[in-house]
Amino acid sequence: MDMDKTMAALKEHGLNDKEAKVYFTCLKSGSASVVAVSNTVRLPKSTCYDILNSLIVKGLVSVIIKNKTRFFEAADPRVLLDMLDEKKKLTEEIIPSLVSLKNSVVEKPKVTFYEGIGGIKSILSDVIETGEFVQILGNFSNFKKVTRHVAPQFIKKRVERQIMCECLLENSESSKSIKQKDTQELRETRITNRINKQNAECYLYGTKTAFIVMSRDEPVGLIIESKSINELQKTLFECLWNNC
Repeated sequence: MDMDKTMAALKEHGLNDKEAKVYFTCLKSGSASVVAVSNTVRLPKSTCYDILNSLIVKGLVSVIIKNKTRFFEAADPRVLLDMLDEKKKLTEEIIPSLVSLKNSVVEKPKVTFYEGIGGIKSILSDVIETGEFVQILGNFSNFKKVTRHVAPQFIKKRVERQIMCECLLENSESSKSIKQKDTQELRETRITNRINKQNAECYLYGTKTAFIVMSRDEPVGLIIESKSINELQKTLFECLWNNC
């Protein structure tokens, strides 16, 4: 028998190092006095008594009296399986409460800021890497003016990854041109006058919400990782979408 492996297994069942050694000694001996246990595990008698009493409480050791002397016997090792079953049962009983507690914790959004054309590329790369259906709301004409070649690259990569898209854009020639390519670019575009004067875009994908604000000096953007914020923005997007 591999002693180290046996000790490790006993520890996995909740015994500390000394308890594992004492239990194994009792198991190997059949029955043993505290003196015999003490000599084998090389611990003081008083310490062995404390350990044996702990094992008795756990149901792993029992006591018999022979000629007025107490002898300790290890319980059937299969009782360890019963202990595991009991632990599993107790764990299953408290899991619903633990899950409820976790769900009650207020979500803390993670916000990442980006600057410049490089930052905007990073935001759009995140949209692609997430690989999920995306909804876009914004002024495409202004975005195209500020970012130039970035928009076509984004569209190309999105199509390559087979990512479907809904776009709600301003009423402009650029938007109408985009709409004509909807089928080949895996997109459905709707046009509204309500965002003609806007100078920003919003991207909704997965549980993230990204905003890009266009500026000729230096565009800026941010990504918010929050399911709650994302769901709110999607609700607002749907309201606008359904009224176009």
